[in-house]
Amino acid sequence: MKLHTQRITPACRRLAEIACLVLAMMLMSSTPATAHNLSVPVGFTHLMDVPGVTRVAIGDGELAEVHALNETEEVLVIGLVPGSTDLRVWTDDGEQHRHRLTVGSSEAKVSSEKLQSLLGELEGIEMREMGNGDILLYGQALRPQDAALIEALAERYDEVISEVTVSEVLAKPTINLNARIIEVRRNGLTQLGIDWADTLAGPEVATVNDWSTNSLFRPALPSGVQAPSSLTVPLDAGSQSYFGWSTRVTSAINLLASDGVARLLAEPQVSVVSGKEARFVVGGEIPISAVDTNGQLRIEYKDYGIILEIEPIADGAGGLINTRIGVEVSSIDGSVSINGIPGIVSRKTDTHVSLLSGESFIVSGLLSSEESKDVDKVPGLGNIPILGELFKSRAFQNNETELLVLVRPTIVSAIDDVNQQRLDQFDDLVNESGDSVQFSLYD
Repeated sequence: MKLHTQRITPACRRLAEIACLVLAMMLMSSTPATAHNLSVPVGFTHLMDVPGVTRVAIGDGELAEVHALNETEEVLVIGLVPGSTDLRVWTDDGEQHRHRLTVGSSEAKVSSEKLQSLLGELEGIEMREMGNGDILLYGQALRPQDAALIEALAERYDEVISEVTVSEVLAKPTINLNARIIEVRRNGLTQLGIDWADTLAGPEVATVNDWSTNSLFRPALPSGVQAPSSLTVPLDAGSQSYFGWSTRVTSAINLLASDGVARLLAEPQVSVVSGKEARFVVGGEIPISAVDTNGQLRIEYKDYGIILEIEPIADGAGGLINTRIGVEVSSIDGSVSINGIPGIVSRKTDTHVSLLSGESFIVSGLLSSEESKDVDKVPGLGNIPILGELFKSRAFQNNETELLVLVRPTIVSAIDDVNQQRLDQFDDLVNESGDSVQFSLYD
């Protein structure tokens, strides 16, 4: 076997070096450049200027849509769902551009400091920062508006995770109900010129002064007030002020009561949780027998008298109170009976009103009418036809009364001045009752 050797000349070596250099340049031209970061929010679009763009490719087509706009030499990116993927763009000069595409949430980020400022001082809610940047909210929401706020923040910011539960016993506002049930003779309403349509234009404070006090007069409110000109009455001058409620209506009714025209039947005061019903009954119960499906005799009791049902609901923000009130005045009617059970004559009304805390409203229209005739005559002579009219006299009476219910709902708290005054009054009553049973030389 004969081997042939060929000597590599410097010219050949030079050609080989040039060929390697060209090959290296070709490989470098086909290698993508360093990846660039590109962020697009979900539901938004982004346009990239890419001169000479020919085609595009994306690693995960579920995260975003990518379109090469050859006419405008742009690349359109549409964010679909959050995530990260790879995007490559080729141009007509053979270059390849690589981008790291991140499709993020369209919502803004929130820091723990900003979240704390948004939450404020919410009782029962704790906050903890997690290692991955998330913020955990946990605890029990004591108010409906607190739970609604936390739910809204969790929906607004992806990094906020809520494990807050709603307390079974929500801290609902307490509403104090001050009611007065008054029976007024209808002729007395015109005696002082009371017109409900004009009188109820708005709440006012009414005062009347006198040197002496009596059972009708109430202590003055702390703030200074002036008496409306429409309520001027002939009283002795003095400095003792009095009024019931801060409305023109109740001041007028107090004056009617002083003349014996109005009679205060009941004045209940009770506090109730918003959304619950308060029921007040002055009267009695009548037993009613009935037979159930098993043939057993059972006794049911029917309330009669003055029945007041009030259900207030506070909005929790602006001090507005929506109130349902039902009033019933009933009495036993002995003239009608079934199986020995007498009938019941009743007057009812039911309505809904909306007013601010501390404002008053009135329910009226519960009428009662009684007519009677008394005949006085001389025995014997009064029975003579025609001439007997000279020896007799007749008296006709028509008594009409109207029931008025005045209610003032007020949103209060446990430390409210109204509650404190009631506690002080209760302590005074306890002390007075204790002193009344002590031994005294003046017994």
